[in-house]
Amino acid sequence: MALHRPLALFVVACACAAPPAATPPDGSLDASTEGFPDGGPEDAIVAASPTVRAAGSCDGLAGYGEHAAGSPALDWSRVHGNVRFFGLHRDPFAVDVALVGALGGEGAQRGEVRGDAAGFEAYATDGPETCFVGSWPAASPPPSAIDPSVQWAAPGVPFALADAAEHVIVDLRSAPEGPALEAFLSSIVREAVAGEVLLEVEARVFDGMRDEAWAPFFVGREGVYRSTVGRRPLAFRGTGRSVGLGFLVGDRLAPAAARLVLALRTAGPARILGQPVPTRVAETLTVPAAEGGFAFRALRLRDAEGELLPDVVPADVPFDTMAPMDLEARFLASVGAPAAPLDGAANRGGPLGLPAETRFLDTDRHEGTRQAALIATHAAATLFFPYWDVVTSDRDARLEDALALPADEGESEAEYGFRSLRFFSNALEDSHGITWFA
Repeated sequence: MALHRPLALFVVACACAAPPAATPPDGSLDASTEGFPDGGPEDAIVAASPTVRAAGSCDGLAGYGEHAAGSPALDWSRVHGNVRFFGLHRDPFAVDVALVGALGGEGAQRGEVRGDAAGFEAYATDGPETCFVGSWPAASPPPSAIDPSVQWAAPGVPFALADAAEHVIVDLRSAPEGPALEAFLSSIVREAVAGEVLLEVEARVFDGMRDEAWAPFFVGREGVYRSTVGRRPLAFRGTGRSVGLGFLVGDRLAPAAARLVLALRTAGPARILGQPVPTRVAETLTVPAAEGGFAFRALRLRDAEGELLPDVVPADVPFDTMAPMDLEARFLASVGAPAAPLDGAANRGGPLGLPAETRFLDTDRHEGTRQAALIATHAAATLFFPYWDVVTSDRDARLEDALALPADEGESEAEYGFRSLRFFSNALEDSHGITWFA
């Protein structure tokens, strides 16, 4: 989901060509699925999800899909860029200071970027509605249907709508967030939804950026941000048969799944089975980091008419434990009756535009601030520098090289940091990067 229009430049004085017009940690550190029922037809269906390692505002959030650890510096750039520009905070410079601390602060080792889960957990506990979750293994296979008109589906098993299916139950209790889940959800929409279903997304947007100031190394001369809060449609377009859909939800849900569940439930053709869906989960975006995922709330969701969704959408068939035969029967009865109106309280806050001002923070200059300055610069340039498709520089390799740049003998921490930023700015061809002492 694109939340910005890359029209201007961050930490660059000018471009010489015209640019184109989640609660405290829950204490659960066991990421295994031991004791989680497989939900087969001979077993009771339990409306619960696996436990997950979590830190920050993680209520209701699923784990992230298992993936190979990437570059710590690039993980931090992706996380920090998203949180800094699109998170719910009102002070991007305070977010920069949180990054310094998460990288180890004064204790950061030269040339070694901290990339373990503990660093991302520390960063998550410093911001509003941010969370680090560990990984979940692939989802359990779906149960077998008892009623011949019902087809079960779960992530990890390719989905194609059976000819005889009139109803589909999608088991999301152990579905981890990530690209595999998104691909699976796309197949559900493609096969089992006819036409277009809309939500309205409220998010912070940027019409480009002006010169940036980032303490302690970059000092700008103008106001920084020209951000607003905008609305745009979030569309789910299907080309398949229209069938009755039931989403089996546990006490944790992947944000991508939550958005689809709420879109289809709001539009009418779907029912929620098991646990209620906190709308905040659907308003959360997640990116991979370390061996898990970093989540941050950035959105506020409205229905197609622009009405704010309730804070919690209750289950149409609520239960903790139920026999499969009973669940299918209650689901079919629910689909056959009119959907209950969604009229609960909607008191959660939403994104706000950032202040258009520069603020200088009294931050010590050391290896932690040097690393944070380079990572923040790379993150913003990745999002907003409009010329990456025409320059020859590899910004990711340039960041790694800048972080590994050795200090010169007798060089102060400030001089070392400035030289590192100048080294990275050479990747921004045909532009100007400016540093000076404050």
